[in-house]
Order: sequence, then C-alpha cells, then structure tokens
Amino acid sequence: MRKPPALEIVIPLAAAASILFILPQKSAYLDTALAGLNWIESHAVEVTGGGSVYPNVPDEPDSPTTDISLYHGQPGRVHAFLQAAMASEDPKWEAAARRSLDGLEEGLAQFAETGYRDAGLYTGLAGVAAACFQASRVLPDGEHYLDRGLALADTIASWSRPVDGGTTWTGVTDMISGAAGSGLLLFEAFEMGGHRAHLDRALAAARWLLDVASEDQEGNLHWEIADTGGLHYPNFSHGTAGVAFFLGRASWYAAAFGMDEDAVRFAAARKAGISWLESHGEADGCVVFHHEGDGEDLQYYGWCHGPAGTGRLWMQESILAPTVVDVPGNLLGPAEAGARFLIDSGLEPGESPSGYWDNLGICCGTAGILNYLLDLYLLTGEREWLKSAKECGDILMSRAVPAGEEMVNWPVAEHRVRPDFVQTQTGYMQGAAGISASLIRLWLVVKGRSDEIVRFPDEPAIR
Repeated sequence: MRKPPALEIVIPLAAAASILFILPQKSAYLDTALAGLNWIESHAVEVTGGGSVYPNVPDEPDSPTTDISLYHGQPGRVHAFLQAAMASEDPKWEAAARRSLDGLEEGLAQFAETGYRDAGLYTGLAGVAAACFQASRVLPDGEHYLDRGLALADTIASWSRPVDGGTTWTGVTDMISGAAGSGLLLFEAFEMGGHRAHLDRALAAARWLLDVASEDQEGNLHWEIADTGGLHYPNFSHGTAGVAFFLGRASWYAAAFGMDEDAVRFAAARKAGISWLESHGEADGCVVFHHEGDGEDLQYYGWCHGPAGTGRLWMQESILAPTVVDVPGNLLGPAEAGARFLIDSGLEPGESPSGYWDNLGICCGTAGILNYLLDLYLLTGEREWLKSAKECGDILMSRAVPAGEEMVNWPVAEHRVRPDFVQTQTGYMQGAAGISASLIRLWLVVKGRSDEIVRFPDEPAIR
C-alpha cells in the first residue's frame, strides 16, 4: 500500500465552519471524512477472533451488527476503511479495515445459517466479494483476501441456475440484487483470478437478460425488475440503465474472447436500451423518470434513480476499448447533460420537491452526485465538474454533526416518502461510510492521486 507524504490543502469554503472547532485546519475534506470514520469506529463491537462489527444505526438498540449487505452493512464500512488506508499515513485505518474484514466472517456465518441464497451486489455475497477484492489490492498481504473473494465468487456462480441457454439467480434483472450486479462481480472475479468459469457464468447472465427484455414498437428495449414483471424502474439501480451498463461490459468481454456473435447481440441490446432511455428522458436520455405507472412525473437526482447513476452508462461507453462492438457516436454528451441538469437544479439537498430531499448519501443524495461529478471531471478534465464536486463536498462538511472528540456523523432521511424519519447510519449507501469515502475521493482528486480511488465493479474504470 502506498504511504503518501503528508500534504495540506486549504479548507474550501465557510461550509466547513461546523467542524472547524473540533478538527485541525489542515485538509478539510480528508479530516472530515476521517472524523466520520472515527465515529463509526467508536461503535465497534468485537466478535470471535478479534474482528469488529458495527451497528447499522447506533442510536437504535436492536440495530443489526452483522449485516453483510453492501448497501447498509459491513462491506461498505470495509470499503471506507480501505479508502482511508490509501489516503492517510495513519496505520489505524489499515488495522480497522482488517478488523472489519475479520468481522465479515461473523456475518457470513450467520447468513449461511439462514439458508437464504442472495448473490446480489448490494444485498448479498457479491458485495462481500467486492470488498475482499478491494482488500487484496490495498493491503500488503492481499493474497488471503483475493482467495476469499474468489471462493465467494465460486459460491455465487454455483448458486445460478440455467435458463434457456442463459443463467439467472432469482429472476431479478437489476444492479442491486439481480443478474446485472452479480454478473459484474463475476467479471471482476475473472480479472482477479483468471478463472474462466466466472467469465462464462457472467456472459450466460447477459444472454438471459436478452431473453427477458421488453421491446417496444420502435425496437427499443427496457428491462422490468424481474422476469415475472413488476414495476419498470428505468434508471441505474433497478432498471434499464444498469442492465445496459452490464451488457456494455459483457459485449466487450465477448469480443475480447472471440465470441463475436454474443458481442454483437449484447451490443445491440445495450444500444436498444440506450435508445429507450433517449426516447423517454431529457438531457439526451440521462434524466429519466422514476418508474412507469404513477411515477412518470417523479425525477430523482442521485445514483439510484437519477442522472448520478444513469450517467455511468455513457461514461463507460466512452472508455470501453474499441472492439467489433459499435458504440453510440456522442459518448459523453448525455453524461455532461445530466451533470448540467443536476447543477442547474441545485446541489443543496432539500431544494427539490421531486427527487432530491434531505438526503446526503450515495444512493439518493449529495455523496452520489459528488462521485458522479468527480468521475466526469476525471474523464473530461473540465474544471466545471470539479468545481461542482467541491460544492457537494462543502455541503457534506456543512452538514456534519459533531459527535465527540474528532468525530462527526450525518443524519439522513433515507426515504423520500418519509422525510421526517431521520437516522444516523454507519453504512455505505445511506451513511457515514459512504459519505466519508466520497470526501476522501474528492481529496485524492484535488491532490492529483485519483489512481488511489478504490472502486466497485459497477463503476466505470476511471483513473
């Protein structure tokens, strides 16, 4: 693991005022992030073998401590500690990451006892495997964690079931818990271990997704949340944008391994999904409504159902290596149009009655928008996007609540329909782990160290 020199940046704006009295005036983004992680660490619970687990919501006495989901649970906290270990010279973050990885085993043991098979990226084993792969890249003795991640990938592959030449897990199509997210993890497992079975199972999942796509009269495709139907959420977390993202990567792998017929089929489906988004959305297809039925007038802003997630589709298109697969002509235009929509709509949460309520997290709020703008800056070099990412960082610092000596947390309203239900969470998608990790990303980019960003398999491979 790289041990960077201690460097300083200027605290960006007066937005950091709420934490200045407890933090030294050094590197505001990093210091705020580490204060958030200090707060998480203050709630560590030791388990068998010396590992640490953490309550998802420390203020609630019955809050789960062994949740294995990336969304709310332990893998997201592992990720945040690993990101801190990359950015900071303090060895305590590497130690925290190791304890959290050990604590994951407690959660996996309890999960196994339930007999439930969840291979999802944000709900099940795929998120745990992703955290192990991150540890294998960050920690000096990463071989152990690589082996653990590959073993989990073997389990994920074994849980799939063949269907008409393809494969599925639970009949769910999406990024959160379905074939798109699990397939992306298997692609990463193939990159990490070179086991062809992981590649083949991921490509089989792509074939299944072709079979369950819905086609309109113009030949455009969209994906409902499951093969049995249900609501159609068109954006990244549960719908067409996320599935098309996965199919774009599947087309590249198929072409790279001489499966030209599959490559062309996957690419055509991905292109038809993009066409569906373009025909139903604003900003060249990057700004699309929440769901069909009674949600066409509802527009979210964040990762889950807004441009901060849907724009990843076009970012990925712009960096996929040329193959036999065709790509749309205007690669980054929609992603930039989505970013302008976000900026013009206002980056401060709570301003929009539609889809940016008082939420600071990665899934639905400010941290997810920050990550999106950062990636767009890294792809284009346009300072406009970095300036707006810093504005998001300043908002996150201004909303940090002092929680003890060199500790802060972030109260978040997770659900749009329950704006008064506010929790202070430790997890990745709605809590301190994700917000802290996003602030560390911003600090790394400002320092010219974007190659140290630790990424998940559903992110464009940007450096």
